[in-house]
Amino acid sequence: MRSVQFRPPSTTIIKSHSGTFTPGQIGAAYSVVVGNTANVAPTSGVVTVTETIPVGLTLTSMAGTGWVCTSNTCTRSDALIGGASYPPITVKVNVSYHAPSQLTNQVGVSGGGSVSTNASDVTSIIAVPMGLIATVH
Repeated sequence: MRSVQFRPPSTTIIKSHSGTFTPGQIGAAYSVVVGNTANVAPTSGVVTVTETIPVGLTLTSMAGTGWVCTSNTCTRSDALIGGASYPPITVKVNVSYHAPSQLTNQVGVSGGGSVSTNASDVTSIIAVPMGLIATVH
């Protein structure tokens, strides 16, 4: 008789955003998706997502269906089978007027019986030209 062995859980994390952000923007959004690699055991125990906000952004909220979020972390303890993903976490930030033209936002996932995994998202901050002022004599 052949025994089937599951490999331990192997969480993945993907961070993304759409478009560019602008200085002074309020409520710019990132999406964070945590998954478990196909053909591995389900996660077990608490899974924690931790957001590392770079200088130039201010975290305003993190939320997602089934996630319990406080400050820069979200947790959940329901098992995630191999090949599946949890519902996404929406991370909202405000962009400083003095933000650099490019920054890297980072996030990590730990727990659930898996090794920790990190992801980053390079974000362009594009200044919007202000109206021109003309003087006429």
